[in-house]
Amino acid sequence: MRGAVHEPGRRIWKMQFDRRHEHMKELPDGWRALDAALQDGVPTLWFTCDPDAELVPTRFWLCASGYETPEEPARFLGTMQFSPKNVWHLFVEV
Repeated sequence: MRGAVHEPGRRIWKMQFDRRHEHMKELPDGWRALDAALQDGVPTLWFTCDPDAELVPTRFWLCASGYETPEEPARFLGTMQFSPKNVWHLFVEV
């Protein structure tokens, strides 16, 4: 997920996961992962989208390695590794 370059004229959004289970948030259509990191010990995802993108409710799961993945139909978005023993997998509902 790392290494994406922010494109001028696009907006950056931030989403933090404070638990190891599902997270529902209104996010814009057409968002794209920009970066992922720990911020104050909390897994944090930054993404970018068009400035006029419509907000839609989107359900995410951030699952620590070794924990169950979502039972609902979900698309795997990527793995975030914050340290050798701190690995998370991000899913979004489909």
